[in-house]
Amino acid sequence: MRVDYLISLVFQDSKYLLSNSTELSNDRVEITSIAWALIDIANRKTLCLDQNTVCPSDLTGFNNHELEIFKSSPPLEDFLVELESKISNFIGSLDHACTMTIGPTPLRQSLHPEAVKKNIPLHKIFYSYFDLQKEYKDCYCKTHVPDYYTISKILRNLAMSRSDYISRFDIDEAKMLTKIVFKLLERGHLFREPNIINLVYIECPFPQSKSIRDERALKIRGMPFEASFYDIAKFFSGLNICSGGILILLSRRGLKTGEALILFEDEENSKLAYHRNKCHMASRYIEILQTSSSLFRDISLRFVHEQAIQSFGALARLRGLPFKCDEESICQFVSRQSKVYQGSKGVLIIENENSLPSGDAFVLFKDEDELENAMILDRTNLHERYIEIFRSNMGELLQIACRQNLTPSFSKIIGFSQSACNAPVKLDESVKSYYDRCSPNKDCVRLRGLPYSSSVDDVLDFFGTLADDILPRGIHFVYNQKCQPTGECYVQMNSYDSAQIVAHYLHRKFLNSSTRLTKVY
Repeated sequence: MRVDYLISLVFQDSKYLLSNSTELSNDRVEITSIAWALIDIANRKTLCLDQNTVCPSDLTGFNNHELEIFKSSPPLEDFLVELESKISNFIGSLDHACTMTIGPTPLRQSLHPEAVKKNIPLHKIFYSYFDLQKEYKDCYCKTHVPDYYTISKILRNLAMSRSDYISRFDIDEAKMLTKIVFKLLERGHLFREPNIINLVYIECPFPQSKSIRDERALKIRGMPFEASFYDIAKFFSGLNICSGGILILLSRRGLKTGEALILFEDEENSKLAYHRNKCHMASRYIEILQTSSSLFRDISLRFVHEQAIQSFGALARLRGLPFKCDEESICQFVSRQSKVYQGSKGVLIIENENSLPSGDAFVLFKDEDELENAMILDRTNLHERYIEIFRSNMGELLQIACRQNLTPSFSKIIGFSQSACNAPVKLDESVKSYYDRCSPNKDCVRLRGLPYSSSVDDVLDFFGTLADDILPRGIHFVYNQKCQPTGECYVQMNSYDSAQIVAHYLHRKFLNSSTRLTKVY
């Protein structure tokens, strides 16, 4: 990539202005000021140097002086349009311009997440950048020297006056960056290979031939159960996730657990992602945990095989089906608006742990248009029950395939080999596999503080969607010697993971309209 101009960017966000910034979650931080400089590399001169205040959407906590400034300032979207226009007036086309920042945080952790949150389309120049710290290291020291990653060390080693550098945010900081760039150019440094921010996440089977040498996988939990690959990629906007690097984990009944494994392109992206712990996806905050890349590989080996899938079009999952429904009934239901690929052969009814219909099914479609037509039937009735329809994917289907045998006709359509799925997988002994954690002694939760009038239906309503993981006849109330309720009960879940999720999300919550807190262990 030929780069003739550098756009130096320095951001200030609301965390530096608010007194309660330590209590402010990362996804509530907004950009409030941007200093920028336009550098002509060939002529080694600064074409423009400016600083602009940006009005955040949330003005809570700012003092009166700051509020007056924000009132006359444009929002981020308008400022970015204005910035592109100003730069174009100087250099014309932006094809040979690239941004430059101090470290990856300004673009990856500030601009991109905020742009996604506010639905702001970004120009392509914000999808590539030079990290000044890395450029300095490449120019002055070919080996890894951590000390050179701080701006103060760079200034000291370049024998630049310390008084020129202002520790508070100021236009002088952007000016200082331009001086460092000129020093690098005098030494003959070339700005050749910028860091790239992926525009979209590519959903595909993870290539098993791809080597994973470092620890760049994370586990997230607490997702909304309806979260998709798109929602996860949106949550990590600005960070590069490997193609096929998202695995949404399911329970043994094939239901989403609210957990997923994410594999990033490198260790830097993984470390940045870890800083988004406790940020929100929809209305729920997400926990991010460290895990090993070997665990990601082991689970992906069980779900995705390079030669296990043929292109069949699109896939949907139906939920809430009557238990007596067969493949023909589902085809007739879908035929109201669309057409199932190869008729009843393209329907897979999901079974529960007792090999009985669970009320869910996968349906294959020839293409996305057919799936879109079928989505019109979402929440329409079949045999007096309304049916929910969701977009699905091959990874979710293969997780079910590892728990129940697919019909020969369905397997043939998707080109799936049951023997490949059942192949043994060697796990790292130091890692407790997601599918081997279940224990018959740890799949039960205890509820305390229930109203004495509580019934089985009350407990089911309290669990909500988590009630799908309760075993049949798995709710047991505790009575005293006089056969009176004690306000306690035990609930048997279908797995260790389900019990953990219930204990995490329902502990100290109110049971329906009760005024008493329910403790869940």
